[in-house]
Amino acid sequence: MVKCGYQFRTVTYEPDNFTALRFQCMHKQGFTYKGGFDFCDVRTQLPACVAQKRGHELSLKELEALPFDADRGFYDIKPESGMKEYDQVSWRRKGASQHFSHVSENQREAIPVMYACGYPHPLGSNPVSPSIGRAAQAQKCMDEKGFEPVNKLQLVCTAYPQVTGCPKA
Repeated sequence: MVKCGYQFRTVTYEPDNFTALRFQCMHKQGFTYKGGFDFCDVRTQLPACVAQKRGHELSLKELEALPFDADRGFYDIKPESGMKEYDQVSWRRKGASQHFSHVSENQREAIPVMYACGYPHPLGSNPVSPSIGRAAQAQKCMDEKGFEPVNKLQLVCTAYPQVTGCPKA
């Protein structure tokens, strides 16, 4: 498990594609998950899963064309869910207070900028996830306009640093 990147010191959260890669590594080592569960049976559109199915690494163009679903700003709101547009806000002004008493203010500031950067208008109205490349463009725009993600795991560049527009390490 250590060879496949599992860490046992702390609880860490990571992009789903990292989890898929760890599952694949364990399978290559001859291990299976309890009950035969395969992460890629559930998350078929993750780049690691698509690459496994195709039998080769994805080109940058192929990667950027796959759907991206980690940013709730792009999520579709189902009428019966009880979710509202403000529940989809996934950004706040850089350095803004994270205290719960400032959430509404942060959301009000973020929504018009999210629209300007290409998020669906209104938030929650797009039934299709954007491509990785399209999501990266919207997120880069938010960063350039002085906003930061509520959750860093929603960033395209966290999971796919090779994507066009991501800062090079």
